[in-house]
Amino acid sequence: TNYALWIGEYEGFGCNNGYSGYAPVTTDDASGDGGCADLSTYYEDKVTLLSGKISLDGASAPVMAFSQKTASASGSVVAFVAAPDGSRTVLGTEDLSGNADGGEWAVRKFDLSAFRNCAFVQIGITFDQHEAVYKEQHLLIDNLFVGDLPATDLAVSVAAPKKVRRGHEATVNITVANCGSDASAYTVRLKKDGELLAESKSTEPLAAFGFN
Repeated sequence: TNYALWIGEYEGFGCNNGYSGYAPVTTDDASGDGGCADLSTYYEDKVTLLSGKISLDGASAPVMAFSQKTASASGSVVAFVAAPDGSRTVLGTEDLSGNADGGEWAVRKFDLSAFRNCAFVQIGITFDQHEAVYKEQHLLIDNLFVGDLPATDLAVSVAAPKKVRRGHEATVNITVANCGSDASAYTVRLKKDGELLAESKSTEPLAAFGFN
């Protein structure tokens, strides 16, 4: 997802004074692709990430799905959809009190079937930290998806050193992301010039928008 093309909406002391906002970052990601969106708050702030216009034409069971990560134990995360007339419908509000994810990446998914007949929709996520507490907090968003889930759509990303001295060992990290419906099993093969270097078979189901 190119988060530089999304719209940021800001409200609160931190936003008005340059302490809070939204920006694409490359310091973390959910699936190994090297980037995500960072919604940051400081004091009585609400920061929203809003998409451009999205057509649901031809979709039979569209969903909104994304990965999120926050260590915050206060405030909330609100997912919503905006109709052509500007009205907004809340799809879900997650209270972060006692945040069960504990700073780990987690997937959220919402049904958009009720909006199939709209000329277009916009989807949004709001990080609401309205409490009067001076504290920098972050919500990371990645892998935003809108549409019908494909039956099979596995993506692989590889992180490895740019150079390795001959005869030395190197670590290669491979992440498998499931961009479709649940995957029951899969095999990952690492090759160099057609030669099989390593193979890993997984028999554990990989949930929709999950990663391993």
